[in-house]
Amino acid sequence: MGDDCHPPQTAAAIVGRLNRVLAVLLLDIPAVRTLATALVLNTPQDTHVQTAYEQIHAAWATAGIH
Repeated sequence: MGDDCHPPQTAAAIVGRLNRVLAVLLLDIPAVRTLATALVLNTPQDTHVQTAYEQIHAAWATAGIH
């Protein structure tokens, strides 16, 4: 049962991951909703999802987020 667990993480690592999630969610573009819906519903990746990912990545690059 414990084999499936992830190793403990530092508070800084957890905060870093949460900051990346928030960076995505704070982008107020339709692509965020498309990608979030696909992830939550575990839908197969199609061209709409791929395009949404590319739009988000481009918005991050524009904002200076790597």
